[in-house]
Amino acid sequence: MVDDLSSQLSAIRTRLLEITAEMASQIFNCKIVVEIQGKMYRLMVRALEELSKGEQWI
Repeated sequence: MVDDLSSQLSAIRTRLLEITAEMASQIFNCKIVVEIQGKMYRLMVRALEELSKGEQWI
């Protein structure tokens, strides 16, 4: 059980760390704060949806 939890937490950590690289490339050319916020919000929601798909990490 501990090994399963450890691997799930590792997957969550890895996915959350990937968000930074995705954001950088997508917000680089944004001109206004609202545009940046919108893109960041969509990336965060998508990542959280991926992590919660099937609720494997709970």
